Amino acid sequence: MDIAALSAHFPATETSTYLNTPATGLLSRLLLEWRRDHDQEFLLKGSGFKSRYFQDMQGVRQTVSDFFDGEVARVSLVQNFTLALNALVRGLASTEKVLVFDCDYPSLWWPFKEQGCELVQIPIDTPPNELLDRIKKEGITVFAFSLVQYLSGIPMDLDLVKEIKSRYPEVLLIADGTQFCGTQAFSFADSGIDILGASAYKWMLGGFGCGFFMHKEGVEDRLQISQIGYHAARYDMENTRPALAARLEPGHLDTLSFGSMAFSLRFLGQIGMQKVAAHLNELSEKSKDGLAALGLLDQRIGLEAKHTTIYNVAGVPGLDEYLVANGVVCAPRGPGVRVGFHIYNTLDDVDRFLGLVKAIR
Repeated sequence: MDIAALSAHFPATETSTYLNTPATGLLSRLLLEWRRDHDQEFLLKGSGFKSRYFQDMQGVRQTVSDFFDGEVARVSLVQNFTLALNALVRGLASTEKVLVFDCDYPSLWWPFKEQGCELVQIPIDTPPNELLDRIKKEGITVFAFSLVQYLSGIPMDLDLVKEIKSRYPEVLLIADGTQFCGTQAFSFADSGIDILGASAYKWMLGGFGCGFFMHKEGVEDRLQISQIGYHAARYDMENTRPALAARLEPGHLDTLSFGSMAFSLRFLGQIGMQKVAAHLNELSEKSKDGLAALGLLDQRIGLEAKHTTIYNVAGVPGLDEYLVANGVVCAPRGPGVRVGFHIYNTLDDVDRFLGLVKAIR
């Protein structure tokens, strides 16, 4: 599939310069066709449509497992990241000491605070050696972090994650991949992460109401999750102690939503994640160089460091309104205006964005 022609699959790019994937990924024509076929079958068959329900859902789990290199038996299909994380955190002891970044997404750390866990907050630009030392000195037992920061686009150092797990194997590493999953190839098995979760409506292009969690062997020993339902027991009256993955699926699952997630993951796979990553890196480098030339690059982003395609432009009064008035879809977030480039964006989109910023600055 030619990545240069991908924008043709996303009609929203025909009426605007869409730079708001960090808020909501776009719906493709191909996915819309699949969803129409899905609901048409439901319309005509009613309950008969659900006869293949378990087969479909297991197929979705397998797609997630294959795409992110996890064990299918430890994949959970969840409506969104926040719901599942809350269920997991309620299974942790309140005596856990949790390390978080002070600028991270509130839904990532609020559940720990609500549970009564002690929180230790550090800046996102904390040097790796200092972070490693803090884990030891503070007696950290859980480190919860986003793989990509929602405000700034600053990525987590994946090598650092492995180093943390190597030095402190007892520390539970919980990662939010919502702003990461769907942007590059990723092996959960080799990551050092214990629990990975993500909502699929952003970079995975799956639409709303779907996401996933996956976990490593041994995680069950740290959690006492009370959430349960007949679906979690897989409709077996004798299965009163279902596995962790099933406990995150206590009730029925929406075949439209989760089927959409699986469809979009297969779509990204057909493009090829190496091609996706290369395209996004090209867009990111051009954006970074342009913002640096204008003196507007976040000082925490190194010119030589690899960055994501999410940027926050601060210090330009009226920028949000000006961009919107000129057909750019973006969002005011934190200190400035946040933009993000995905597979349906082009170098021309970057040039147009930078030109508008330069014009109002």
